[in-house]
Amino acid sequence: MWAGVVEGLQFVWRTPVLRTLAIVDLVATGLYMPMESVLFPKYFTDRDQPVELGWVLMALSIGGLVGALGYAVLSKYVSRRATMLTAVITLGVAMTVIAFLPPLPLILALCAVVGVMGSLAYAAGPLGLILAGPLADAAGLHATFLALSVPMLVLGLVSVGMPALRELDRA
Repeated sequence: MWAGVVEGLQFVWRTPVLRTLAIVDLVATGLYMPMESVLFPKYFTDRDQPVELGWVLMALSIGGLVGALGYAVLSKYVSRRATMLTAVITLGVAMTVIAFLPPLPLILALCAVVGVMGSLAYAAGPLGLILAGPLADAAGLHATFLALSVPMLVLGLVSVGMPALRELDRA
């Protein structure tokens, strides 16, 4: 089993498009998951609004479902590179707006969007989860949301120029 895992990892690392996708996905997921699993629960618990937390988690779930189903339809019409870049940039923009903790209806709409974009993967989430709680305690929610959302936005913008991602559209 371990030999197969090592062989698979070596293949991914030697293939530029797969290596780039893996790194982008790990970073994106590490930045996204703490928002859902640490920051929103803290925010709504501090405000004694568990119902609103439920609404936010529902919006994220609905967005994830729409994203998964929507990709099956859109993949016939939109290039893989455009899909990936749109997902990462939209996730960064939505997270950055959420970082300013706007009114609940806007948070819900953005969470639906984030759920769609966040359905890409969950591989690096645990690292972000470990860091988000202590950072929120030390720096506050606004700073922690921004500490996660701004790098996500930068990741999306940097991804536009990554040559390896052009390989996504190759037959």
